[in-house]
Amino acid sequence: MTHNSMPSKQAIADIIWAYRKKIGANNGPLPLRELAVALNEQLNSIGGHISHQSLSNWENQVHVPSSLTIMQLIQLANQVGLGWQVDFAQDLLAILKPRQFSPATSIGKKALKQLHKRTHNPRASKPPSRKPPSSPGAGG
Repeated sequence: MTHNSMPSKQAIADIIWAYRKKIGANNGPLPLRELAVALNEQLNSIGGHISHQSLSNWENQVHVPSSLTIMQLIQLANQVGLGWQVDFAQDLLAILKPRQFSPATSIGKKALKQLHKRTHNPRASKPPSRKPPSSPGAGG
């Protein structure tokens, strides 16, 4: 399996979408800009950065994150004791490097299980439908 395979991209997208829904809670999925801000609060201190555009590209299956970016996030998050950010990063790494990392949460475990299904039987499962949060009055 390559890092750029469609099943891997779908699994990454599934994880991002699930965390956006989880963190946004009753207010609907957390906007990508807010997710990026939350991830960068501490990451910027070591020169790291994840843009909302990168998150959008990952969620829309244009690209997958680099392992280095995710490793930086885990390292920093562990140092400063951040919670969901560590889990988010570890869940992503479990998709990018499944032989080296295990998912941290049920979100990651579900995405990895779906990845295995898609990899072994690509027609077995359809990607989940996503309806982006509507933004009344948003101009783009």
